[in-house]
Amino acid sequence: MRTELLKDLLAVPTYTGQEQDVVDFLVAHAHAHGYAWEVNNGNVFITKGTPNLGEFYPLVCAHTDSVHAIQPMEIVQDDKG
Repeated sequence: MRTELLKDLLAVPTYTGQEQDVVDFLVAHAHAHGYAWEVNNGNVFITKGTPNLGEFYPLVCAHTDSVHAIQPMEIVQDDKG
């Protein structure tokens, strides 16, 4: 698992109707890795691989907004279990 990528993504502040920063983060990541991407009504669709060659990948869905006011965050990993 790419823990640092997940923490970077979770640290992008969003709020309902103010998701552009996280959309930009996802698009930049897709672009940097050569993945096909599309934004439609604020939804980001990223395709990794070549579906027309029979490669299949799981579909992951998540909200890009939150109900908390926008504020800087630091995501801390707790391995204490």
